[in-house]
Amino acid sequence: MAGESVAARAAQDVGAAEVMSFTRFPRIIKGKDITSYSQREVGLEGENLASHRLELKGYEILERNWRCHWGEADIIALDEGEVVLVEVKTRVDIDAAHDVVPELAVNAQKRERYGKIALAYLGEHPGLPSVRFDVIAIVLVSNEVARLRHFVNAFTWED
Repeated sequence: MAGESVAARAAQDVGAAEVMSFTRFPRIIKGKDITSYSQREVGLEGENLASHRLELKGYEILERNWRCHWGEADIIALDEGEVVLVEVKTRVDIDAAHDVVPELAVNAQKRERYGKIALAYLGEHPGLPSVRFDVIAIVLVSNEVARLRHFVNAFTWED
């Protein structure tokens, strides 16, 4: 299990990912076609969409782009008393022509780094009950439509 990708783990557990399509999703970069987005703009759009979706599900967003010595957590949220570190991976695939799978980018090295980020966060916020690691994979398929897959508990401390 330690070497498995998030997608491989999800394939074993069919209920692991929630698929949600958005139309007219709340864009933060107005008046620009997504095909001309820089990599940074794609990431910003994805993180904004992920935060929006988590808030709709009742999560409380505690931090966005939280940084420490080990790197950055895209989103840190609270879900029913549990702290959730969320890695967001966003790609552009106009008209969904290439079957893009952004979650494959959450490899063993990234999971290990997220564990270190979680330890740093817990060090700054003692007394937190537990930490969970989620992945949100987003594919922007047009200027108004995105596919979102939320992998709850995508990996653990041992992965």
